[in-house]
Amino acid sequence: MLPSWYAESRFLQGEALRTLSDSTDCFVFGRMFKTPTNPGYRDGNHMLISFCHLEFPWDYSGTLADPPRGLPQIVTSTYHTHSLLTPPTAPPPLPRCIIDCTLMDPKMCDIIIEDFEMAGFSCERGIVDKVMCLTLTDRFLSSRPLPRLLSANLHAIIYRIVDHADIASLSDCYAQCFGYEQSDSWLVDKLSRQVLNYHEFLVFAARAGRNDNFVAIAVVYTPVERAPDLAFVQVLGTHPEYRRNGLATAVLTQALKCLPPGSRIYLDVYDSSAIALYKKIGFEHVGEVLSAQCTLTVE
Repeated sequence: MLPSWYAESRFLQGEALRTLSDSTDCFVFGRMFKTPTNPGYRDGNHMLISFCHLEFPWDYSGTLADPPRGLPQIVTSTYHTHSLLTPPTAPPPLPRCIIDCTLMDPKMCDIIIEDFEMAGFSCERGIVDKVMCLTLTDRFLSSRPLPRLLSANLHAIIYRIVDHADIASLSDCYAQCFGYEQSDSWLVDKLSRQVLNYHEFLVFAARAGRNDNFVAIAVVYTPVERAPDLAFVQVLGTHPEYRRNGLATAVLTQALKCLPPGSRIYLDVYDSSAIALYKKIGFEHVGEVLSAQCTLTVE
């Protein structure tokens, strides 16, 4: 039987990737996500094949089968079938397969990873992400004051939902938050998809009144049609010049107030300082996801 935290959080993660992908192919019980090129980010590369994908998180009576043997060949053939080419000036984005070992028999997980290694894949084992969850109560939604800002450089902070006119300036903030090049076209493309798809993505940001720059951003995936009581925090970041001022806490708190009471909000995290921040907001540790990342070397 699937634990509810596992079924719900994996469903949300997979659906968020599917929504942003250029195309999504389902085969066996995995999914291939073909996304805008972003070689620097683990879950946003040109092709990602993820096992397992959960279609019905509200049905906890099922169990997960083990991935099929010959999985490396499936990944390789899928990559070549789709002729995933990149611009000549860009480094080749390498297809990756994320094997979720959380509920898998350890011996079976070792066998599958060894199959990948024998097929020429480079595999990283033992990747652990903590899963945290917050249930929105009436008390949370009504009694969360904005934190007192600790910097004199911040004046008249405005917290609001982002619209399409903000994408250019917001992409600059996003790049600063996570160390990307501001000229990366994939970043503008990704933000455009999220902002325009406002039925499934809540893009919330903080803007400083004095210089009118975005200083913090939160992106929450909200599948209102398929699972209206679930959401997943996909992005939370603060511009490096404005960190340690409580902006990340404030922008996420304000974003969550846009969701209905009773919603269960999930997120994946591995950094200890981020864990402390989420605990301060009210998130609780509900489980851990163990995975292996297998990357195909393409000559």
